[in-house]
Amino acid sequence: MQKNTDLGQFVTAGTNIARLYSTDTAEVRLPITESELAYIKVNDHASLQQYSVELRGSIAGKNHFWQGRLVRTEGVVDTASRVLYAVIEVDQPYAVSGERTQPLRFGQFVQASVIDNESVPLFALPRSVVRLDNTVLTVDDDKKITIKPINVIRSTRDYIFADEGLNNGELVVHSAVPNPYDGMQVRLLGEEPLPAPAERDQAEPDGELAGAESDE
Repeated sequence: MQKNTDLGQFVTAGTNIARLYSTDTAEVRLPITESELAYIKVNDHASLQQYSVELRGSIAGKNHFWQGRLVRTEGVVDTASRVLYAVIEVDQPYAVSGERTQPLRFGQFVQASVIDNESVPLFALPRSVVRLDNTVLTVDDDKKITIKPINVIRSTRDYIFADEGLNNGELVVHSAVPNPYDGMQVRLLGEEPLPAPAERDQAEPDGELAGAESDE
């Protein structure tokens, strides 16, 4: 990493000749924000073992990938950025074999994807279908709207993830519905339009409209 002497130069005891890095393993510092701590368990070494890590970096305009593992955290929150740093280890970063076509060089910037090996059932919804009060419009078997609250546990730029409030196979409305309410009749994509109120009325033979009778 650093060379402080040249060939033929005389040195004395204690002179710093060079600085060397071992290439057996590489360490990557991964900043974890407070909100992300809800999804990554970093309390003990055993908890970290359930995660696998994929590192992605750009070299010569192409994306390359390396596999790593979470091994520990630095144990303190950075006072400036308010993040907790976890440490990812990559074995033999300069070795090139198999799917690894480029070495992971010291000093290189990478992006990390942390994958939990324990599956958790979640509903992934486009952000456009989730209303500001964390409710969604669903359609029941009678093709009527039901407004349901959901429990949002995470959101990204494109999706919102919820663990409660919906059932498997339930229909969620994607179209914009002006002033929706529970019990509102809708039609599914590809179906014939709903008849207008006047068309739903049935005429009696004498020309009068059939309807419910009421006492005045």
